Formats: sequence, C-alpha cells, structure tokens
Amino acid sequence: MTEPTTAGTTPTPASLSSTLQADLSTMLRVELRAELVLNDDLPRGAQDYDATFVVDYYLDSGRNWAGDDREMRALALSHGVMPDDEGCISLTIGRARLVTVDLGYPSAFDALDARDSAASHLGQLLRSALPDLQAQFAPVGTRALLVEQITVAPQFRGHQLSLTAVELLLREFRHGGLCAILDPTDPDATDDEVRAASRPGLTEHWSRVGFRPWGSEGILVYDFREPLPHDNPA
Repeated sequence: MTEPTTAGTTPTPASLSSTLQADLSTMLRVELRAELVLNDDLPRGAQDYDATFVVDYYLDSGRNWAGDDREMRALALSHGVMPDDEGCISLTIGRARLVTVDLGYPSAFDALDARDSAASHLGQLLRSALPDLQAQFAPVGTRALLVEQITVAPQFRGHQLSLTAVELLLREFRHGGLCAILDPTDPDATDDEVRAASRPGLTEHWSRVGFRPWGSEGILVYDFREPLPHDNPA
C-alpha cells in the first residue's frame, strides 16, 4: 500500500461527497498489535503497542450511492489499493504508538527510560505528576496508558478521525486502568517554538475526547472513570 499523496489531481477525502466525508468515522477500525516475549531484556512494568487506523468501505453494498462507489474506487486507486474478494476497500490512514505502564512495579520508570525518546519523555512528565495522580487515582488502579504518538495522513485530516481512533483505544484500555496521558504537541515538529505553538490547538482538539490539562507539566490526562463521547447513557 502506498502512502497518500497530494500531487496533481489525486482524489482526497476533501473531494468526496459530503455524505462520504461524514461517514468516514463510522468506517474506521483500529488494529492493535503487541509483541510478547519471555526473554525481554527491558525492565519490567511496561508494554508496547502499535495501532493502525484503517477505513473500510464496501462497494456495491446496496447502501451506497453509485457516485460514492466511484469516488472511493478513485481514492483507493490513488493509494495503490484494490478491493478484496468481498468488495472491501481498506485504506490505512494513520498509526499510533502506545505504552501501558504499571506504576505498581518498582522498575516502571526504568522500563520507560529504556524505551525511545517519546516514551522516556512521557515517563519524565509522568514522574513529575505522579504524586498528584496517585492521590486522585490510586484507589482505582495502577496502570496508565501513555499515548506516545498519533499520526493521521495529511489527506485524511480534518474529519475527526484521530478522535474516533483514540476513543476506540481508550475504550479498549480503560478497563482495569486509571488514566491515559499524552503530550499535546505536534509530533512532526522538531523546533521547540513550533512544538510550543502547537500546544493550545492540540489541547483543545484532544479535549473533545475527554483529555484535560494536568498540573504544570504540560501533559493531558484522561480519567478512565469518565464517559467517552459515544458511550451509551446508563
């Protein structure tokens, strides 16, 4: 599968019908992958996950306008994707890296420090915020979800797909956990000023799925006890 492109007249989600644009989030699924090994040299207390965001569209389903099928075929071809035997077009539109950390392990922060810079950075922020977090969440549990990185292909941005994907992830991990944590800065930015400038907009963006600013560390925290936007009312 090729990466999305904006060159020439390649179809993009923005060129799709308004109905298709609105339905993109309902076509989204998240594939979650974990690697489990016995002989792991990393300190105990953390587990890595890779998530892939996929949009599935079924051709000739009887629920679609003929024009929608044509548009999705063109979009798929621009990504080098062909329908499968069931007429399903599957487009990979984004990815995420996650780490769960059990704060009950004495080696939990060593486990984060031994990982890449993003996990280590989140671990340092978490360490600073830990006393207040434990005061609020300790009765609930000891496991936290660290959202290292979330990326959505540029052509698929502006349709709230990252919010839908993260809500699905939060729904999966909240059982038995206490909170999720992320750093609301642009993952593609290498300049500190650019990263700082991206913080207000991304803080507002992630607030739509329940994340709230926490303390002076600049992190956002989602309390797993709080409802998600698409939870069914009790």
